[in-house]
Amino acid sequence: MTLPSKQPGHPRGSVLLMTLVYTVMFGALATAMVSFAVGNMRVGMAEKQTNGALAAAESGMGFLVTQLRNAGLPIIKEGSISKMAQPGTLWNGINIEGISSNSGLARQLAANINQCGAYVVSTNSAPAPTGTNPLIIPAIAVDKTVSDACFALTVSWDTSNPWTTDPYSGQALNTSYILLHLKSVGTSGLVSRTVTMDVLLQKTIRYSVFSNIAIQIGKNTIVSGDVVSTWSDFTKGPPVWTLSDFRHLSGQAQLDTDLVNFRAFLATNDPTFDNRVDLRNNATVAAAAAAKGFYDRNGDGFIDEYDVFLKRVDSAHTGKVTQQQFSDSNGLPMDDQLFVLLDTLNPPFQSAAAPRPGLTYNPSPSATTSLNQWLGILDNSMGYDGNGIIDQNDGYAKIKGTIKTSVSATAWDTWAKNTSSSGGAKYGTGLREQLQGPIIPADSTQQPVQFAYSGPDVPTITPQNFDTSGYATQTGSNGNYAGNVKNAAVDGTGLPTVTGYVITGANATEASTVTEAQPQGAATPQSTYKRPVFKNVHFKNCKIAKGTNALFQNCVFDGVTYVDLNPAVVTGGSVGTLLDGTKGIVGGTPTSDPNQGNTWAQTMISGSFTNTTVLTATNSVGFQQGNNLRFDTCQINGPMASAVPTAYSHFANNWEFSGSTVFNNTTDPTATVLAPNTNLDCGSFQAPPSGPLPASSITGVVVAGNVNMRGASWNVDGSIIITGIGGMNTTLGYFGPTDTSTDPNAVPAGGFGRIYLRYNPTRAMPDGISIPLTLITQPQTYQIQ
Repeated sequence: MTLPSKQPGHPRGSVLLMTLVYTVMFGALATAMVSFAVGNMRVGMAEKQTNGALAAAESGMGFLVTQLRNAGLPIIKEGSISKMAQPGTLWNGINIEGISSNSGLARQLAANINQCGAYVVSTNSAPAPTGTNPLIIPAIAVDKTVSDACFALTVSWDTSNPWTTDPYSGQALNTSYILLHLKSVGTSGLVSRTVTMDVLLQKTIRYSVFSNIAIQIGKNTIVSGDVVSTWSDFTKGPPVWTLSDFRHLSGQAQLDTDLVNFRAFLATNDPTFDNRVDLRNNATVAAAAAAKGFYDRNGDGFIDEYDVFLKRVDSAHTGKVTQQQFSDSNGLPMDDQLFVLLDTLNPPFQSAAAPRPGLTYNPSPSATTSLNQWLGILDNSMGYDGNGIIDQNDGYAKIKGTIKTSVSATAWDTWAKNTSSSGGAKYGTGLREQLQGPIIPADSTQQPVQFAYSGPDVPTITPQNFDTSGYATQTGSNGNYAGNVKNAAVDGTGLPTVTGYVITGANATEASTVTEAQPQGAATPQSTYKRPVFKNVHFKNCKIAKGTNALFQNCVFDGVTYVDLNPAVVTGGSVGTLLDGTKGIVGGTPTSDPNQGNTWAQTMISGSFTNTTVLTATNSVGFQQGNNLRFDTCQINGPMASAVPTAYSHFANNWEFSGSTVFNNTTDPTATVLAPNTNLDCGSFQAPPSGPLPASSITGVVVAGNVNMRGASWNVDGSIIITGIGGMNTTLGYFGPTDTSTDPNAVPAGGFGRIYLRYNPTRAMPDGISIPLTLITQPQTYQIQ
């Protein structure tokens, strides 16, 4: 039986159903993919706009800080902002303190931004605010071709201005600040981000040494703070000349050779001119240094002259040098002054501050501490005793800061390699031989040596920026003193005391005068003076009349001491009688030229000038119109200021500090010496063993036409500001037996003197210096919102 075959079925409904399912699935997937892509695009766009907004905000903050630096900060005469009668004028004032075109910061900043082309794609402008309201700067496009990325800026005056304490540390300071709040809002599309930061405005010169002429920093001289020379050529030697502190140690001739070889190695391995070899992550350089015998002995990641020194004296590789190790084969110190200098670096600013390890602060130090007994010297200048060990705690660097100079590195090196009579090879062949010792900036982002520098933080400072009349009004209110000052009543000091008088040569304590070459002990003096002599007198708020030219020995000066002189240094004319009855030049023209100032100083009433001619009121115009003074072993407890001559006149206006003269300024710690066109000679020209080694200290700012500081123990807590252009150079350290000596080998084995200069950021400036405020960014306040 045959069964019929079964026919296949036709499931049309299920196929249609599956087709519909797949269609829905693919449609949903396509929709999801489109939605995902759109979402990704939106997320990407949001991320792009967010990054763009942040970039715009940060660009705006950079732009704002740049404009602040270039806006031209206001000028004030007071040493500290808190002394101003109306500090608010610094924000929105016009012709502040009577100085033409001296506008408040908000006005100057608004004008600067409006003129710099920032609004190239808009018609916006930054209107100057009223009162102390914020300065609102409308949106500025980041790029003139991109309109959706911009930043808007705000600068706000802090309502508590001026601050007399540091708003971030809470520590009381001697100076004062203006606090400004900066805000940059960056926008890209619909997204915005905000960056904020604070800045301070302070009346300060942020340098340990500022000079309008060349600077010599010799052996046994250490500077903590920045150094700047505005001198722009080589007619006075290297713009900044530094000598190694480790050269010419007694019994260490091989170390001198090591140092020369090390500087040669630096020439190809130190691109930053900090005089160090950076070994961090640089095995190739470390191997090359080891091949030359140079190693990082103190483990700081660098090789510098201190490591070269340690290799010779620290045979046990302890990183420390004891007094015994620092002695020569005869058991004497290799350089006693250098040991003290290295062992007493980095003292605290205040006696109450926590001392560093190994350092003891003694407010009333003994004259015979164990360290001083070993050295056989008296060292009470700062009141700090070392621990008798040189180690990493002492934090050695030749310059703990930067060097800024107006000349280029190429021009300097070319001149320094020139062996002709006009070349600089006599100072050391090549730039590397003229800049010796480690130069370590406090801010690691700063270049150690900045050549061809003309930044806005280097102000133009001339003698004409100074007004010392405020100091003059504090002295001499009782008129001329009558008679011999030794007959004055004795006060608590045990000395005859003269208060508030004008002092002349007629008031001298000694019946006989003294004739001496000036500077004292110099092999080639500039002049010779016949001086009245004052001994053992206590002067308080006294004025030294022009033409006094005295010698003060063992005297005490309290309050303000004002040295008067004729400010008109003139050229031309002829010798005649001035309105005050003294002999001077009549019909001349005031000059600022130091060469003409020297001619004026040498003008004679009778006879001819030589450096050995004894100058007196009878024969010399410079004697009558200037003031050449010597202070020998005196105690100076307040500011010393002078009238401001139009020109640097070399010896006619000169102060010499000899013996153990100590500045202990308790009257006005802002200023120690304020003599903008007067020369200062500090220390001794006489080389050991015959020369004395006085121990002196200066607390405060020193302003002078020039300074020669040598052959002594000097500690300066403040700044040295050299305004004149007439001196040969600012000499810090012993370079030879005359004030024009430039001998790098002048210091004998064993050394001669020591100098420690330390910029103190907490110390206010003296009154009477008309310079712009300084902008100080506060990076620790930088925030992104």
